[in-house]
Amino acid sequence: MSQFLNRVLALTIERQNQLLTAFENILEQIFEGLRAAGGVDEGVETLRAESFTILENKDVYTHGQTGAVTRCLKIERRDRVTPLALDDVIARHGDKAAFLVNARSGRAALKVPAPGRMSEDGAVETCVRLLRPLESPSVTEAELADSHWEEIALYRFREAWKAERASLPAFRTSDFYLVTGLLLPIWDLMKSDSLRIYRLQTDDGKRLLGRVLKEMDLPAFHAALGLDAPEMSVHEIWASVIDGGVSHTLTRGLRFRRSLVIGTHRVEIASDGGTDLFDILTGLGCMTEIIQNRRRAFIPVGKEGPDILAKVLERFPLIGH
Repeated sequence: MSQFLNRVLALTIERQNQLLTAFENILEQIFEGLRAAGGVDEGVETLRAESFTILENKDVYTHGQTGAVTRCLKIERRDRVTPLALDDVIARHGDKAAFLVNARSGRAALKVPAPGRMSEDGAVETCVRLLRPLESPSVTEAELADSHWEEIALYRFREAWKAERASLPAFRTSDFYLVTGLLLPIWDLMKSDSLRIYRLQTDDGKRLLGRVLKEMDLPAFHAALGLDAPEMSVHEIWASVIDGGVSHTLTRGLRFRRSLVIGTHRVEIASDGGTDLFDILTGLGCMTEIIQNRRRAFIPVGKEGPDILAKVLERFPLIGH
């Protein structure tokens, strides 16, 4: 460390600033990834929502000596949708932002500067952040240039933003699983990316404390305990991907997942196979696009999405369910 600092001090002030800025950007990316994956120890976190309702309550483990029980609860969560206020966003970022609209979807986004990203070959890529009513993804300038986002006048931006905001529901409902009760003996059996402990209070006044599992973690968790994994309906599988970002594995090497494509979340059927799989998926109702010289398949996000997914799962069943 002393040798490194001495060499840094030997640089010009301008080069030192460049080096430290790059280091700060990389460090922030690492911490952002760790926070998203639950790898940062922040103690017990309280989950807050408009409503928590227990849908299922299943005993999954009983300690042989003490008789203490571990339960896996399926909980419905209802959150109020709180989109960003347009005037606040413009007042805060308008002097350094560009107004964009997606020529395909008609959605609006405010483009603002963002920390750079390290590529696989070690180069620092310039990034921007797309501020949207409910999300703010970061993309590289190269990805943005290869997308359908285009710069527009402020009045058109306002119209597109207000139209999208008016179409949003007042509440969003999603499900998750909470493992509560005796946790220590089976802690290692919960193969979850997040190690956080959460607390919450249900609508009927029950106070719960435990670890959150994603639906994709349930098959392995139940198998480790010698139990059958719960069956999921097509709508539950669809919601787990759309709302929870869960990824599912299908036969023939296919993966059903939510992907961030040029600043927009889409539902993708990822494949490393040949063109015959894409032809089959297209026949089932999927659509394909060439993105950065690679063909990719997507299920339209809309009312027809679950119906198309049902056809895909009939042809390519889930593995581990």
